[in-house]
Amino acid sequence: IACHHEPEAALEHAPDARIVQLADLLAHWAVEDVLEESDFPLDDPVIAELGLTDAQMGAILASRQQALSFAMALA
Repeated sequence: IACHHEPEAALEHAPDARIVQLADLLAHWAVEDVLEESDFPLDDPVIAELGLTDAQMGAILASRQQALSFAMALA
């Protein structure tokens, strides 16, 4: 999706671009074995822009292994 690094430039599609931006951040973080949950940039503005709470982000980050297993099954 175009503009996922600059969601505000996506105009009426900014919410979709923000979701892709978060997915991109999560994907890069998830594949780095040396990174812990505490290494994820929870201060990234996209999290607040999407209205995600600390609890929601905690649940998303905790599902890392499930997401990686699912992705590997599709590979």
